[in-house]
Amino acid sequence: MQVTTNVRIRQQFSLSRPGARALPRPRRCPVAGCDRIFHNNSGLTQHKRLKHPEYLDEPSSDNITSAPATLDIPDTSSDRGVDSDKSGSYRATVEDVEDEDEIRSSSRCSGEAKESRTRRHYHPHLNGAICDEDGNFLPAHAPPPPRHDPKSTDWGSFESRAHFELAEFLYKDTQMSAGNIDKLFKIWSNHAATNGGEPPFINHKDLYATIDATTVGEVRWQSFKLKYCGPLPEGEGVEIPAWMLDEHEVWFRDPRELIRNLLANSDFDGEFDYTPFQEYDENGKHRYQDLMSGNWAWRQADEIAKLMGTHGAMFVPIILGSDKTTVSIATGQNEYWPIYLSIGNIRNNVRRAHRDGMVLLGFLPIAKTDKRHAGSEAFRNFRRQLSHSINRKDSSSIEEDLEQEAISRTQKLTEQLAEFHELGELWEHFGIVGDIVLIKGGFKDHLVTWVEEVIYATHPKKEAEKILDEIDYRISLAAPFTGVRRFPKGRGFKQWTGDDSKALMKVYLAAIDGLVPDRVVCAVRSFVEFCYLARRNIHDTDSLAEMDKTLAEFHEHRKIFIELGIRTDFNLPRQHSARHWTKLIREFGAPNGLCSSITESKHIKAVKRPWRRSNRYKALQQMLLINQRNDKLAAARVDFVRRGMLEQPKRTRQSAMVDKALSARALELDDGGPVEGHIIAEAQLSATVLHRNLDIDALAEAVAQDDIADLLRNFLFQELHPDTTSTTVNTLPPFNKRVSVHPSALAFFYAPSDLCGTEGISSERIRAVPSWQNGAGRYDCVFVETNPDAPGMLGLDIAQVKAFLSFTHKSKQY
Repeated sequence: MQVTTNVRIRQQFSLSRPGARALPRPRRCPVAGCDRIFHNNSGLTQHKRLKHPEYLDEPSSDNITSAPATLDIPDTSSDRGVDSDKSGSYRATVEDVEDEDEIRSSSRCSGEAKESRTRRHYHPHLNGAICDEDGNFLPAHAPPPPRHDPKSTDWGSFESRAHFELAEFLYKDTQMSAGNIDKLFKIWSNHAATNGGEPPFINHKDLYATIDATTVGEVRWQSFKLKYCGPLPEGEGVEIPAWMLDEHEVWFRDPRELIRNLLANSDFDGEFDYTPFQEYDENGKHRYQDLMSGNWAWRQADEIAKLMGTHGAMFVPIILGSDKTTVSIATGQNEYWPIYLSIGNIRNNVRRAHRDGMVLLGFLPIAKTDKRHAGSEAFRNFRRQLSHSINRKDSSSIEEDLEQEAISRTQKLTEQLAEFHELGELWEHFGIVGDIVLIKGGFKDHLVTWVEEVIYATHPKKEAEKILDEIDYRISLAAPFTGVRRFPKGRGFKQWTGDDSKALMKVYLAAIDGLVPDRVVCAVRSFVEFCYLARRNIHDTDSLAEMDKTLAEFHEHRKIFIELGIRTDFNLPRQHSARHWTKLIREFGAPNGLCSSITESKHIKAVKRPWRRSNRYKALQQMLLINQRNDKLAAARVDFVRRGMLEQPKRTRQSAMVDKALSARALELDDGGPVEGHIIAEAQLSATVLHRNLDIDALAEAVAQDDIADLLRNFLFQELHPDTTSTTVNTLPPFNKRVSVHPSALAFFYAPSDLCGTEGISSERIRAVPSWQNGAGRYDCVFVETNPDAPGMLGLDIAQVKAFLSFTHKSKQY
């Protein structure tokens, strides 16, 4: 996934009205928790001296090299009012605050750190101040101007709530085919003819027309065609390549309207940053998480703030991601190249949780030719020009909102810069980010391949093949576990994805241990550790230092590949790009909000499912319409919830557990995944049971554990007497309860770096069954906490689950 910020326009801001005059802004007290407003500097100065003597004045522009003052802001203060009012002091450039932050004044930190674990320093000028539709700023804490909403009984193109919910259920939730919709309404119509009434829709065409008539969230598709206009090959008998004659149709939506819809989406309330900020923990360490917490956002705000009329505006970074995908291996056009759009104000957890924080912008045409012309310079130039022309056209509506003096970065300019500058210089001076694929590129394409070459280089061919077979055999023996893809035939398959590489990474290190030189194992271990560190949800100066240290170890260990003759050098873009990761994290925050896995997951909803719903003839036009209808239904639901016509979706722990339990009934095929709501740790037994209400003898036979009675007696004693340190068999209570055996349990836990809900909660199903999918038994492995005081993994032991049991004692279920 290639990330483009601001469509590479170096200065972007939005004036509320062209030519609007900047009004004098009231001066707000910069101290956290104080709401006083003053109309001149003298009043503000006197107030600070009397009411906040501990507050340090912000450094002047003449002494900008001093450490910036910061505000102690509670970690939960993410609403607009906090972002708008508590702006903090100003500094000109982000480089003035190094990652090794200077120690703050003790008078500022000693008492305030007790109230909050983090401190936020908000940008003082581009702070998203509330204004009316003409750009006039409103007083602090004034309510936003009222929206001109329809009546609470107005359901738009839908006649009633039932009509909307039925349309949403049939079209979006169940994705029922047109034929089945017609059959349903035919049955409904026949019933109504006998008993009175009428069906909500006549047929699928009526249903689709009702959805199409919805105006909320509507951004219509546009198209244009491109064709090669260069010189054609001349001469008698010279064949003209087909790509020179083909027309390439481009479909896109107005990015300006898409961004307005994202900004107006009330579903992002509480998960949206209105101003760039810097965050520090109680020890003064700089923290990086979302894009607006990075240095780049602050630096852009500094530059924009130099322009007249921009103070109080909101900085909206634009993120574009493009990633080609394949929908089928059948014949015909089976490849599509969608472009997705998001804004940097939306937080990473929302973008990763797929709550419509990333929207479909358009589809790039894929120019194709035969093998004879695929490598020609003319064809490669045409593909670059095709991409450049599309980007210019798609971003034209955004450029209209910018000042005429703004500088736009083009593909031609980028290529010219790339000819004369290294990657580091391109980033340092021009903000150009290379295509960085850390796991799939650095791990699979490089390390796994190099390890195989090492084996062939250090052993005869037959012996090398035996070693590779042993590696494959070890990989195939990996115990089944949620989130770890099994490779029953080793790692020798062709269609690799990023998820495949992540799965192999979890088992590959143990598979090669003892079969390759130790330094090769160390190189793989260092790189894997670097990858896991990079995937953290929140970074600080310590984690970034650890990343640099681990990368240095990898660079030292990888020299073995040169010594063994596998490599002559490491001048590879993906090897080099790892050097820039810590700097990019400082610039843009944690990378899990801009990861290529987000676009890969978006493909399922935006490309693959719509393609399957199409009739395959001119599938793209049908896919566009399906996406547009889904967007309208989603926007309509958000609008109805905001207006109080529908209930707010519950994202509590209880509802999440109930939803997961309902979806995991019968064969318990659900392996877990993202969960909405907030919870630290929870486990729930499956709704189904293998054996119900067994006595102790039958239980011992069912689970093949002769001493199960003593184990249960000891367990019950520990539950009833948790403070007891030692027990004997004679003191244990008798156990005569009826016990049920469950096939699995669903574990909920906090894992923000993995695929998760907006609160960072994920789930995994753990199984213990005597037969799995008509085969051998499956008994998953788990971590058991044996020493809560030990750091990290040292307090955990590995265990294999033999059975999940439940029983009731004194009206309490265990």
